[in-house]
Amino acid sequence: MNNLQSVEVYFHSGNQITAYTVSMRSIFTAQAVFQELQSLLPLSDSSRKLRLLELYHGEKFKVFSSNDIVQFQLYNKKGVTLHAERVPEFEEKLEDNERILQIFRIIRDNDCGLVRIASLLEQVIIS
Repeated sequence: MNNLQSVEVYFHSGNQITAYTVSMRSIFTAQAVFQELQSLLPLSDSSRKLRLLELYHGEKFKVFSSNDIVQFQLYNKKGVTLHAERVPEFEEKLEDNERILQIFRIIRDNDCGLVRIASLLEQVIIS
């Protein structure tokens, strides 16, 4: 049990967000977080695949695959948090050659020299 550190993971289920504290080594895989979360989630949530996300100041920064290495030191920094959610059923049914893309729109305001990036809500499936 030595060398274990507590990591807070926010689990999204519908409109509800629940904070779970999991004990991990300083370097761990996303799969280890999935296994720990599965033991903490209600049985109704345990059969579905999970996705682990890194958020930076509330914006999606990275989506981890199950074999990705996660470093604990990042989550001591202000503004960086780990979030987990169930993978939607339609994504689980995607073929190997299909991918989902998140579309962003870059808007440049020439009057004030600002650039804004807006995320479109619809995701696009390509094959």
